[in-house]
Amino acid sequence: MISLPNPTSTIMDELVKVTLPEKGYQIRELFTNGYGLSIIPESYGDTFEVAVLVHIDGLHQHITYESGITQDVIRFCTPEVVQSLADRIQQLPSSEYTH
Repeated sequence: MISLPNPTSTIMDELVKVTLPEKGYQIRELFTNGYGLSIIPESYGDTFEVAVLVHIDGLHQHITYESGITQDVIRFCTPEVVQSLADRIQQLPSSEYTH
């Protein structure tokens, strides 16, 4: 389970917390299937902006709109929605980059 804003890595394959001067911080959760998610706190306090990532062994991470989860960044996510998205992304079949 993801605990925000101080996450623990209970369901995650890899968790990276990056400080962003303009937004505070970004959490990147990466899975072995080649997907992951970017979590950035919204300025409204208790919601988050989430994007689906694709990566190669944790490197070359970028946003993808072709995962079937969403075609854009998802805004105003509660921690429960973030967890649900993480669960769905973790269950995706391996991305083309992991083959």
